[in-house]
Amino acid sequence: MKYFRNFFYVFKNASLILLFTTASLITLSHFGYLKTIKPYIVQSGSMEPSIPTGSVIFSLHSKLYQPGDIITFFANGDPKTVVTHRLNFKIFKDNQTIYITSGDANEDFDKWEVRYEHIVGKVVAIIPHLGHVIDFAKTPQGFIALVVVPATIVIYEELKNLLREIGKLVLAIKIFFKKKKEENSSLFNFAKSVNLNRIFVFVPILGVFVFITANSGGYFLDTEKSAGNVIGVATSYNSPTITPTNSNSPSPTISPTSTLPPTNTITATATPTTTPTISPMVKLNEAAPATNPEWVEIYNTYPTADFLKNYWLDDDTSFTSDSGNSPKVLMSSLDTSNTLFPTIDLTNPIFNNTGDFIVIFDNLGNLVDSVNYTSNFGTKSIGREIDGTGIWKFPCANSTKGASNNTKC
Repeated sequence: MKYFRNFFYVFKNASLILLFTTASLITLSHFGYLKTIKPYIVQSGSMEPSIPTGSVIFSLHSKLYQPGDIITFFANGDPKTVVTHRLNFKIFKDNQTIYITSGDANEDFDKWEVRYEHIVGKVVAIIPHLGHVIDFAKTPQGFIALVVVPATIVIYEELKNLLREIGKLVLAIKIFFKKKKEENSSLFNFAKSVNLNRIFVFVPILGVFVFITANSGGYFLDTEKSAGNVIGVATSYNSPTITPTNSNSPSPTISPTSTLPPTNTITATATPTTTPTISPMVKLNEAAPATNPEWVEIYNTYPTADFLKNYWLDDDTSFTSDSGNSPKVLMSSLDTSNTLFPTIDLTNPIFNNTGDFIVIFDNLGNLVDSVNYTSNFGTKSIGREIDGTGIWKFPCANSTKGASNNTKC
């Protein structure tokens, strides 16, 4: 019996602390008092095993997010679609940083472009499986089991103690009046054994408890999805794939020989005129058009670079007329050991030393990127100041073949 009472005592206090803490966090976040840290429930397995389904995460706003961080953000800038995925790398587009993300359990990168203003914060704490309890508490049955029943038990126990103390106080008052004629008698002398602290402290605690429980209960039972909800979603989105087609219609379609990787591809349910969106995922990044051999470096943010071996290099911007001095070259010999900066050596030169175009076409003949130079730079290379998006430098201060140009070109 003694062990049962001890267990009940521990359970009662633990339940009270958990109830008070959870209700406080939810209430504060619901009314907008938590600005820098936000709690969310993970409702999919896209981040397993790092974050199990049903975990509660806490995301803290930061001024800097680095590859490898797990971040919570609004997909496509929509506050009603909250996603928690890992930041893989950053690219630069229109002088803005774009964050490329994916779920740890997903094979492909996410299809959206995440900007800094879309990010809620970086995940700083994970409580596995607690979200299942909170989700259950949002149901009528769960609210009764996890809020009403524990609250009833706590209030019942406290009322018993309160009545016991009131009884002691009444008894003390009776004794006082019986002995009121005794010298130096006082109410304090007879009531000092009464635990008045329990009586007077319990009243405001009960009021706060009822207020928080009422607010959290209404919040738990609210099924409306709004931008202000604290409970969010870590969503798993599988990247759509391209359905091969043999259509010969004028509208560009993806043929069975298309070598675009499954990541960042176009959904088959789009209109028939949908074409593959390449930029800014594939860009010319650096080249040495006057060296022997000539070489070209590509900036590629797809998870693989092998599909680029079906792309073409040319010295003019027309895929069909081949109006330049040299025919286009299939990049089958592309070195893809570094998928971010694959390079190709041209044993048979195709670029003029004193000025020419460097052009890359995809396997369908769509122009992907080009650059025009007008001077002979000898053994030096030309390249972008910032990988993939920066302006071109003619020539680069340092050649960085197969590596990043940032701060070096």
